[in-house]
Amino acid sequence: MKNNYSLKRSFHLLVIKVVASTAALFAVILILWLIWLSVFPRDYYEKVYSKSFLNSVEKEIPSLLLAKNHTIQNKDSKFQYLITINGKIQIKSDNFPKGGIKLNETSNGIHSFVENNNIYSFKVFDHYPDVKILMVYPAFSTGNQILDYVNVVFQYFIVASPVLLFIFFLSFFTTKLYRTIHSKFKIVEIHLKEIEEGNLSTPLPNFNDKEFGKLSKQVNKMRIELKSLLDESRKKFIVQKQLFSSIAHDVRTPLTIINAETELLELLSDDLAVHQRCSVITSEISRIDQLLTELLKIARLNTDNYTLKYEELNIIDILQSTILEFSSLSKMKKITIRRHYNDNLRAVYCDQLMVTRIIQNILSNAVEHVNVNGEIDCSVIDSPLETIISISNTGSLFSDEYLEGEFTPFYSNKLQREKEHFGLGLYMSDLMIKKMNGSISIKNESRRATVVIALKNYPAR
Repeated sequence: MKNNYSLKRSFHLLVIKVVASTAALFAVILILWLIWLSVFPRDYYEKVYSKSFLNSVEKEIPSLLLAKNHTIQNKDSKFQYLITINGKIQIKSDNFPKGGIKLNETSNGIHSFVENNNIYSFKVFDHYPDVKILMVYPAFSTGNQILDYVNVVFQYFIVASPVLLFIFFLSFFTTKLYRTIHSKFKIVEIHLKEIEEGNLSTPLPNFNDKEFGKLSKQVNKMRIELKSLLDESRKKFIVQKQLFSSIAHDVRTPLTIINAETELLELLSDDLAVHQRCSVITSEISRIDQLLTELLKIARLNTDNYTLKYEELNIIDILQSTILEFSSLSKMKKITIRRHYNDNLRAVYCDQLMVTRIIQNILSNAVEHVNVNGEIDCSVIDSPLETIISISNTGSLFSDEYLEGEFTPFYSNKLQREKEHFGLGLYMSDLMIKKMNGSISIKNESRRATVVIALKNYPAR
């Protein structure tokens, strides 16, 4: 079924939702305001208190005319009054406003007006035309101070509510749309992470909008193509691995025969030249056999089913025993091996055979390439997370080509070929340490070729 839903439509709906929600809630607020006014009207002084006060004054007018009474009972301080007889002030409240009120102009003008949130109301009694009264009281009041404060706050809120409501609904619906889009991106991100880790069997689910639906189709298409390429590559790798192992083992058979025949030829001949040639042949056969052994180990390390045996190890003991293995070679080349580490280092969790082989490879290269009377430095530094092993030697540096080659095995130069260096030691060490979630790096530092190994101090998961 064709899907017409799109992100563009979502943003259009967002605008409509924000405007409609703002208008609807503002209308509700206005209705509530009208209901509030009907329940608590703001004309208390004008409709209730002033009428009651005028009735009480009218009862006292005979006494006022006879000058027998000079007080009028007033219970609310917010209500002020002034009474005149024949234009002369007779009685006024204690807090009646001073100045600013011209009685003649007030009496001849409008009887009631609003000024500074107060109502000025002028009254003349029908039966006593000479008696006049001016009342001053709050223009908009319920008679309850708390309710008046609520009314003021409510009024300000009504004025500001369109902007506040628009901002609120814009934030609400935008956040909601963002979460919807973000959740879809999260699904895509998790699926791409699975593809990166090699899980190509789970398809990315379809989405209910055009943009993400199209993205889903493209990712699934890429996943299917990658799976096809990977399956084909695995099949080729299995064939190549089996073929390589077969050839390696088959090659060793004629090498063994050649080696045996060479040794027999050397025994049967008394010619010194023949002995020298046989020695060269035996040496080259040994080199070929060593190379085949290394290549078979690399082929095994490259397989996914290679199992590790993790255990708690003392890296100092392994390093010391490995250094001891090279003691004879060190004495022959007059090499000084310096050690820099403490005895109370943390234990590492890794495969003992692999760690031993890695250190053997690194030290073998160091002893092979160090100069006569040179130095090899071995240091170990640990931290809460990992242990760092650094092995460096004088006399040779890594070439720029090899530093950039990421441990690719090759005959890097004529000097290494003459030293029977296959370029496989570091490559194998890199494969092994990656199996244990560690790392290895090389650099030239202080005129020394330096190899740095990082091992985890906790079990791999």
